[in-house]
Amino acid sequence: MMTAGRLHRARRVHRDIGAGMAVGIAAALFALPALPARADDGREENARLRLVYEAPRDCARASEFRDRVLSLVRTAPGSWKSAVEVRVGITRGERGYVGRLGIMQHDEQHDGDHRTSERELRAATCAPVVAALAVSAALAIDDALEASAAPAPTAPAPTAPQAADERPTSSAPIWDGSATPAMKARRREQRGQAVLPTPRPLELRLGGASALRWGVAPDPLWMQSASLSVGHRATLWPPTLRGELGYGASPIARTPHGAFRTRLFEAAVSACTPSGDAWLAHLGVCAGVSGGVLASTSFEVIRPADRVRPWFTAFIAPRVSLPLTAGLAIVAEGRVAFPFVRETLTFYPGIEVYEAPATVFQGALGLEVSLPTPRRNGQAP
Repeated sequence: MMTAGRLHRARRVHRDIGAGMAVGIAAALFALPALPARADDGREENARLRLVYEAPRDCARASEFRDRVLSLVRTAPGSWKSAVEVRVGITRGERGYVGRLGIMQHDEQHDGDHRTSERELRAATCAPVVAALAVSAALAIDDALEASAAPAPTAPAPTAPQAADERPTSSAPIWDGSATPAMKARRREQRGQAVLPTPRPLELRLGGASALRWGVAPDPLWMQSASLSVGHRATLWPPTLRGELGYGASPIARTPHGAFRTRLFEAAVSACTPSGDAWLAHLGVCAGVSGGVLASTSFEVIRPADRVRPWFTAFIAPRVSLPLTAGLAIVAEGRVAFPFVRETLTFYPGIEVYEAPATVFQGALGLEVSLPTPRRNGQAP
C-alpha cells in the first residue's frame, strides 16, 4: 500500500520528467529553422558552379578543386546571374599528366549553353596541372561573368531632319562592353600572372675599318675592311653574327736577294657578344674563322715570279664600342689569329727570305652605323 510520502515523491519525479521533455522539444523546435539555411547555401553554390571532375587517385579531389576555384574567383557564386559549368579531365600518360579544361555558361534568358573557354595543360606531376587548371578556370569564369554583366549597346535615338544651313555633328563611338587587350593585360598583372615580354627587333650594323696586320709579311699589311652585323641588343643568346670582307697590301720590301710585295684578299665570319646601353655592354669579344688568298710578287731577282696560296686562320678579337650618337659609334678592335699553314717566302734558286710566325696580330679602328629595320606590331623600339 502506497503511503503519503511515496505518493509525493512519485508526483515530483513525473513533474521533472515532463519539464525536461518540454525543454527538449522547445530546443529542437528552435533549432529547426537554422538547418535549412545552411543547406540552402550549399545548394545555391552547387547550382551556380557545376563541376564535372575526373582525375587519377593521386590527384586532388573534386571538393578540393572546387574550393580552390571558389577562392580565386572575384565574385561570390550567390551573385552570379547565370550558372557556370566547369569540366575538368586529367589523364596520366607516359610523359606525365595532361589536363583539359572546358567552361560552359548557361544562358537562362535564351535557355542555352555557351562554351566560353577550352584549355589543355601538361606537366610531369599532377599537382602543377591541378593548380594551373584552377587558376585558368577562375580567370575564365571571371571573364564570362564580366562579359554577361556588361550592358548591351543601345540603339541611337532617331534624330530630327537637319535644316539646310545646319552642319552634321559627329558622334563618339559607343563602347560595346567587351574587354580591350589593354584591360585584359591589366587584369592579369593585378592577379599576379606573368605577362610575356614583347620580342625585340633585329639590329643591323654596317661598319668600316682600317687596320695594320703584323706577321703575314716582314712589313705590316695595311688592311681595309667592311662588315655587316646582325643580332639583338642586350641579349646573351643568340649572339650577334658578323660577316667581313677585307683587302690588304704590304709596301715593297727590299732584301739583299731582291724585292717583293704581299697582298691579301680575305673574308671572315664570327660570332660576337651583343652591345647594349650600359657602359660595360660596350665591351665585347668576337670569335670566328677567316679564309682568303695570299699573293706575293717578287722582282729585281734573277727570275721574277708571282705566287698565290690559300690563307686560313682562326681568330679571337676583343673590341670596344664608343657611341657618338644614337646610331653611330667608334669601334676599336684587336685581333689574335692563328694561321692553319705558316707562310714562307723564297726567292729563286730556293733562297728563303721570310717565314711567318705561328701567331698574327692586328689592330683596327673604324666606325659602325645602325641601319633601320622594319618593326612588327608589339615590338619594342
